[in-house]
Parts: sequence; structure tokens; C-alpha cells
Amino acid sequence: MNAPNEKMIHLQALRPAPVPSAVELTVDLAQENVRSYVAEGDEFQGDLHCQGGVRIAGRVSGSVHCGSGTVVIEKTAQVDGSVTGGDKVLIDGLVGTPNTQLPIKVFCPGLVALFNHAVVHADIEYGKLATYDDMTHNGHSRKLQAG
Repeated sequence: MNAPNEKMIHLQALRPAPVPSAVELTVDLAQENVRSYVAEGDEFQGDLHCQGGVRIAGRVSGSVHCGSGTVVIEKTAQVDGSVTGGDKVLIDGLVGTPNTQLPIKVFCPGLVALFNHAVVHADIEYGKLATYDDMTHNGHSRKLQAG
């Protein structure tokens, strides 16, 4: 009679812990070298080039390129073009548009994280990739080789 209980206990131990359904994007802007900001309701037309990191809550009608620091795309943000980050790319908003004819890419040799509100219509090239429950990714993903 003890054998069935032991198997049940063993199977319960293998069951994974529950995953939080909503992970909020929280960023220490100084630590992530974020020096530029596109506010909610604002629109930047053209390609945005930053030496440090950038926080986007509005719209960028073009691509975003950061040499160092972190690219933060908040849930109210929309970036129509490609995103290149030096250290990290944290996405909780919209990148790319469906059915676009242009090749859209998210590129970062560090971490690319897609949070709950993220909708990404782009190919992703990353050093590390993290995804959360309700994100959407329409495109290919490829891990960059160390070197």
C-alpha cells in the first residue's frame, strides 16, 4: 500500500512551480545607462541613434540604434523599424508591423526580453532571450554565437 503513495509523492515533486502570469517591466534607468527618452504621446520620425540607452513610451517611425546601454520599449510604445541595443533590449510594447515588406530585426549581443504586452513582428538575434506569458513574437529567432 505504501508503493502507490511513494510514486505519487515523487510525481508531485517533479511538477514545476507556478509561473507568475504578469511580470511588470521595472528598470533602474541610471544603472542601465538610459539617457534619452521619447515620451508617451510623442512621435520621433526617422532613425533614432543614441550613444547610451533609450526609454521609449511614445512612437518611433523608424529604427532605434543604441551603441551602449539598454533599449526600453514600454507597453505604450510603438517602434516601426528595427531595434539594435548594445547591452539589453527590453520590450513591453509594439515593434514592427504585420505584413510589412521591409526586413525588421531586433538585434542585441546581450539580453533580449519580451514582456507580457510585447508584440514583435521582427526577426530576433540575441545573446540571451527571455520571454513571458502573454508576449507575441511573429518572426524568426537566432542565438548569436559567442566570439
